Amino acid sequence: TASPLPPTRARRRAPAHHAPDMASPLLRFINAHHVLNTMLILAYPAWFRTWARVTFPDNLDALELWEKQCGISCAVILLVRGLRAESLDQFVSTVFFYCKAVGAPLAYFADPLDPHGPGARCVAVYLALLLILHLFVGHPTHDWLPSKVVALTPRTFEDDVMSDKESKESAKASGKWKKVEWLVLFYANHDARSSHVAPTFAKISREFATDGLRFAKLDVARGPATAK
Repeated sequence: TASPLPPTRARRRAPAHHAPDMASPLLRFINAHHVLNTMLILAYPAWFRTWARVTFPDNLDALELWEKQCGISCAVILLVRGLRAESLDQFVSTVFFYCKAVGAPLAYFADPLDPHGPGARCVAVYLALLLILHLFVGHPTHDWLPSKVVALTPRTFEDDVMSDKESKESAKASGKWKKVEWLVLFYANHDARSSHVAPTFAKISREFATDGLRFAKLDVARGPATAK
């Protein structure tokens, strides 16, 4: 007969593969919102400025002066706002906002239609792209992040979170009731702040969720009356 395996070998198991504590920042930022915003910001040095250099070489000195002024102002604002940012997602969103804001006046002064004043062809194209991006590309929802967050609807919110007190009292009398606390995130897909807090909320749920503490989220667009 074969001899049994030693206890140490009998108890040996394949190593468990745990999900990382937080998804890689690089993976979080590979989505349509971040990629297209980055492309729009890079459109000025890659296209508008190159076009202005070839078409209006005599206007480069004035354009470079505007670039220095706008660049320094933007850098100072981002430094101050970066120190106050609560998360990397919020800081990246701030960078996008101010860089796109700086791109508008630079695109305006990159296109002098006549020697006595700037034109509006470049800035019209830039603002059109900015409007399309704002209307059709929303903020990422980060639903793919590993978490222990339950997605609620208005009905499940009432049934699970705001359940009737009488049912609790009857369950408590039978000895089957167990106190459960809920931490609910009310969010909106169009709100940048909801996108900023989503990764942190997912991480907290993985670390602290228990039978007595549950995490959930509710889209206020699906249940505005419930959110109030």
